[in-house]
Amino acid sequence: MENFEDPELPEIPVSQSTSGKMRFLGIKLKLFLTVAFLAAGFVAWELVSLKKVNRNYDLKDERGISVAPDLFEDTRRNISLSYGDVETRDFILTVANCSIPYVPIRGKVVSKKLRSHYDIPNCREPYGVQSSLNDNDELVISNADKYSSCCYAEITRPEHSKSDRYRRSQHCEPYTNKTKLTGYEFFLTECTTSTAQPSAQVNFHANIPMKKRVQDKIKYWSQIQEKPISVMMIVLDSASRSHAFRSLPRTLNLLLANMNFEDFKGHHILGEPTMPNIIPLLLGASSSQEFWKTQKPSWTSQWDGYPFIWKKFTSLNYVTMFLEDDTVMGTFNYGGQTGFNMEPTDYYPRPLFVAHREGTLASMSKRDLCFGNQTIPEFSLNYHFKFLKRLQSTPTFSVNWMCRPHHDVMEGLQTLDGPLFNFFRGLSVEKSLLANTLVILTSDHGYWSNSYAQTHEGLIERRLPLLLMRLPEKLLRKHPEFRTNVQNNVHRITSHHDTYQTLVHISQLASDKMKKRKKVVATSDKFRHSLFEHISVTRTCADANIPAYACACNLPLPLDNPDGTDKIPDEIKLPPVLPNALPFN
Repeated sequence: MENFEDPELPEIPVSQSTSGKMRFLGIKLKLFLTVAFLAAGFVAWELVSLKKVNRNYDLKDERGISVAPDLFEDTRRNISLSYGDVETRDFILTVANCSIPYVPIRGKVVSKKLRSHYDIPNCREPYGVQSSLNDNDELVISNADKYSSCCYAEITRPEHSKSDRYRRSQHCEPYTNKTKLTGYEFFLTECTTSTAQPSAQVNFHANIPMKKRVQDKIKYWSQIQEKPISVMMIVLDSASRSHAFRSLPRTLNLLLANMNFEDFKGHHILGEPTMPNIIPLLLGASSSQEFWKTQKPSWTSQWDGYPFIWKKFTSLNYVTMFLEDDTVMGTFNYGGQTGFNMEPTDYYPRPLFVAHREGTLASMSKRDLCFGNQTIPEFSLNYHFKFLKRLQSTPTFSVNWMCRPHHDVMEGLQTLDGPLFNFFRGLSVEKSLLANTLVILTSDHGYWSNSYAQTHEGLIERRLPLLLMRLPEKLLRKHPEFRTNVQNNVHRITSHHDTYQTLVHISQLASDKMKKRKKVVATSDKFRHSLFEHISVTRTCADANIPAYACACNLPLPLDNPDGTDKIPDEIKLPPVLPNALPFN
């Protein structure tokens, strides 16, 4: 740290009273400098403890050069099949009735409104209890010798309770080396020091135990040779297509250039914020407004009785999983909602996330973004990967809704590039997993609550969420027409009405396979189309049941102004978002 010293000044004759005043001012100045020095030291310590996102992940190429994302670097330069492969400078999509304006990934507006990097804690620094669960479900605490005692306690979900809560076991079992915890789904480890003022440090863990109902499903499928397609969906909350290309260059390069994902350029929101999109996506409702008025008039009633898409797969003996990493803003829990009475899916790790959030927020620590020595995105994706790996011989349906930290800070999305890249790279190695799994990477809407979101560019990209999809080889061998249809449909107007219908299509294929029917039942209706089927080039937003204000077709191109806020035409503007208002008000 730079040393600051008072400059030498020439002596000036002063009176005795003036001299006293000067001495008093000198004392005040030294006191001020001391406080400033201590404050600067504290800031420096914070900067050391918070590593740049570039250093949080192993984002280096084969030469060892860092390739972590920079929001001001042109992503298109790094992605061979990406945001510009078939796009013009002015439009990302041009079909019969629709031209969607091109939104620059980089540029003056982005550099003015968004930070180039976002800092999060370096969760890999040695901190607290260094505990982990190995492949044999054995608990290992690598630094147990630093503590006077360590123990583990189970975390469970109270059944038939009023809300999605958790219960911690009152007894903490003493830790012994490589304690086997096969039957535990969620638990914490706690180690205590023997100092004059003892303190406890805690870590949290999740496992994939073979529950009774899961064992029954595994047994059922063990007798069936040809199994139906599994479904894996990752949803990145508040991530427009543009911002995903801006923030996730390594991940999208891997998916588009090496893993045969398809990028839907005309994919639209159905409203803002999450509810107008998740209701059609997971429940198949024609609109969230209609759903709240006719099916769920009570905001605080629980969600158990509603027709979630995973129930179709549960009825087909799929093993199901729903994960949401933000317990405060969770879709079915925020704003006084009471979530689910019973677990909605076979695996539902909300109790662990609630316990973690309450445990870390108690100290107001920025390390609430850490699950032990992992970030929350790493923890969620590792849990998801373990789920897929452990159940790879059984059809599964899984949804991983990722919110932290990018739900609260737009630039936070870049911190997911490392975890997502590693997750998908791991999947690419597991050929047996991908061969029979439909993979969807999507979002609900763009970011709407910062100054960039109010610019011409931001208002356009908010309308266009991310949708990438990979069809499994097994499905394409049996239905080669699906490839042609999907490759055409990436240049059509689509929404999560169509994503939902695609999931229905998969469930129908599974049902027909099990019933040995040769003909698949109809998979489309008036405004929903399976993305595996042909969608007309003349389709409009109205045809797709996309609200007129949410449609990105034929909007004026962004003007060349650094602020992005000058002379915004009325047709570009979006209605105010009222996240705390009841959807049916």
